[in-house]
Amino acid sequence: MSRFKSDFAKRLEWALEACPDAPRQVHGRLTWIKRQLAERMGVEVSLNTVHKWARGMSVPRGDNLRALAKLLGVDEVWLALGAAGVDVPDPHVSPEAVPAHAEAAVLYVAGLLGLGGAEVTFAPRSEPGVSLHAAPRPGAPPRPILVLRPVEGDEAVTQSFIIPAPTPADTLILGVVRAGEPGRFEVLDLTAAPRTAHGGFSTIALTQETRDSVPRYLPSQEEPEVSG
Repeated sequence: MSRFKSDFAKRLEWALEACPDAPRQVHGRLTWIKRQLAERMGVEVSLNTVHKWARGMSVPRGDNLRALAKLLGVDEVWLALGAAGVDVPDPHVSPEAVPAHAEAAVLYVAGLLGLGGAEVTFAPRSEPGVSLHAAPRPGAPPRPILVLRPVEGDEAVTQSFIIPAPTPADTLILGVVRAGEPGRFEVLDLTAAPRTAHGGFSTIALTQETRDSVPRYLPSQEEPEVSG
């Protein structure tokens, strides 16, 4: 069981304890989640899936995460990440914006930015070419950020990243890749990397040699400010 998944299970337990609509007895709560997601949110998941969430074996993504947070009356960012530095510290304060791409790489970058003092929000699904918005400090203009993982090829040889279109011109494009040792990752700044257009999307392909020339992104040293 990973720490990321087990921490989510703890937050799910806390949210159930605080939810006034959830059964007071522990027994039956997971069945209640399954039924309420279907009846109130229109989201169909199996009871086995809900058990995996509660046991720290898996984490809901995308629409399932959003629906679960809304059902329990907690903030989606808090439920997904549990970081007070990311957008809102109170789990029962729900912002207007709805997080979309709540996958591990996006959460990893959001956590790094939050720890660096940035104000971070997840992009809505109406922005398919953006994962996050980050402002280096309160009141500063946020910058769109697209977080990518390699999607094809042997990570030790070739790494390919897909950039959807449209992506705003000022988007900071970051790639999360393994950094040698198991469980370690680094964030590459792919914003200026050469792209190949394919009609509707573009790709960035890195070999081991070209990857070494790509700058590393360090949120604590480089603030995501909007240029111009």
